[in-house]
Amino acid sequence: MLHRAWFGISSGLIAGTLAGLCEAITILSSASTGEYIALIFGCVMYGVVGAVVGVGVGAVLAVLHRLMSDPIAWSVGFLTVFATTGWLVTRAILLEAHPTLELTTEAMLLGVLVSVVIVGLWLGPILLQRTPLKILLRVRGTLALESTVLLLAAAFSFTPGELPDESMYPEVHQPPDLVEHPNILIVTVDSLRADHLGAYGNPAGLTPTLDALSREGIVFEQAFASAPWTRASVASMFTAAPPAAHRVHSERVPLPEQSTTLAEVLSERTYATAGFPNHIDVARSFNFHQGFDYFSFQAPSPFAGATESASRLQLYRSIQQLRLARNPARVEDHYQPAEVVLTEARQFITANQDRRWFVWVHLMEPRAPYFSHQGSRARLEPTHSLAQTRTRYAGEVRWLDQQLGETLSWLRAEGLMESTAVVVTADHGEEFGDHGSRGRGRTLYDEQLRIPLIVRLPNGKDGGVRVPWQVRQIDVAPTIARLVGSLSPEGWHGASLLDEEFSAWLTRPGVARISGRPLIAETRRRDTSMTAIRSGGWKYIRSTPMGPRGESREELYHVAVDPGERVDLAGREGARQAQLAGELRREQARIRAQ
Repeated sequence: MLHRAWFGISSGLIAGTLAGLCEAITILSSASTGEYIALIFGCVMYGVVGAVVGVGVGAVLAVLHRLMSDPIAWSVGFLTVFATTGWLVTRAILLEAHPTLELTTEAMLLGVLVSVVIVGLWLGPILLQRTPLKILLRVRGTLALESTVLLLAAAFSFTPGELPDESMYPEVHQPPDLVEHPNILIVTVDSLRADHLGAYGNPAGLTPTLDALSREGIVFEQAFASAPWTRASVASMFTAAPPAAHRVHSERVPLPEQSTTLAEVLSERTYATAGFPNHIDVARSFNFHQGFDYFSFQAPSPFAGATESASRLQLYRSIQQLRLARNPARVEDHYQPAEVVLTEARQFITANQDRRWFVWVHLMEPRAPYFSHQGSRARLEPTHSLAQTRTRYAGEVRWLDQQLGETLSWLRAEGLMESTAVVVTADHGEEFGDHGSRGRGRTLYDEQLRIPLIVRLPNGKDGGVRVPWQVRQIDVAPTIARLVGSLSPEGWHGASLLDEEFSAWLTRPGVARISGRPLIAETRRRDTSMTAIRSGGWKYIRSTPMGPRGESREELYHVAVDPGERVDLAGREGARQAQLAGELRREQARIRAQ
């Protein structure tokens, strides 16, 4: 009976190890992080879990020891753990890659696993009796195979990766005439709502730095993101394309390599380019390093020494979530503080003061969890009500503004401000019960799509101008391209915000009436695809269930007079609804054709 209990542990160990190895290979094949530590992490973590589950399986096998032979018992233990682990991991991967996963797809996955189990129950005993694999029925055989797999995984894990030869002082040879063009600093702030800035009407005085910057720059009062979650949104900003074009729709989808990013355009203009992302969604794992000479993911403090690739393992993420739920007190466990990220960005700028540079910084404050800041100390305090959540969020906005203020003051002190174009914006907004939920990514209402957009040109050109018409996140990259004297590449859907129409309006601000550019926004959450168009002071939202589970839901809001989107006019403004639905179809067709 005892050896049957060992069969459960040993078969679970081997099954878990192989499941972890398979997931690690899947992660590394989707987008290269330049390192392969996920291999050894996957093998060890899943192997341990498999062995623990195998204890229970072994107990069952011990009780049923008279009903099956040793080869069958070992096969049952292996297949039980492997099928269970495989189901959980594969389903999670599929849900991330295809949030609209249908029940029929899940049934197909279950059918495949059942087929594997049936074949395994037939083939396993044969292999364990007639091939060298019969050594697995002995303790030394299991330990030998496990040791071999771990040694191979470790060897590949610590093999030098494919990271580019990055340096804070990249080898770029810039022509003398490049000095006529500005340095570029883009700061994207995660989950920053426009209505929390004084420049956008907030009276609380949370953002004196950004308010001062807005008086020196151009404030786009009606700027909107293309998606309510980070990766799709930042992909749209860098590729000047809506999600339907770049196809970053779900958690496992990286930025396509064929997409031309703003960093690549500036790199071709011989700018020294550097990125400091502070969110795994826009890190090397998902190809956001394209075009950057120096790219430094500001990763949170790793649990158990995990690297970027290892942190993407499903089991690691689950353990990390449980760990943070029990002890979520340190900012660094969630993300790197703004002061850390901005300090490294300043180091790159210092190293490249004699050349033209492009620096992108992504900051996580004020994204949840919300910390209270006192001096250099940050403390996570519980929130029990929506009002407390709003207060904590506002405190994070205030702290972020202070940190940005130090960097902007440093740029002035170094004499760089007048030769630098500074863009401050957000990836998306945040909902605080505005439409019945909290957070981001779930809806296409304006609290999740409206973002601040402040562009301070070199020497404060056009400072204090406030643009009232609608602009889009996808217009940021073409604007920067125009500033550096470059044409927008093929595949970019946005257009410069500093175009002839803007210039004409500056001379006659009270005469020209500009309606703004139509916005297409998209998101996919589990079993529903949502698309919206915001055009001419109206907004039309279509929510489409995937599969034959229901009809599309339509919403219509006159946002020019109802900015809170409280009164749904769908069915009451039939002509307007049909017009916007048609415009959305035409825009989507144009996007697909381009």
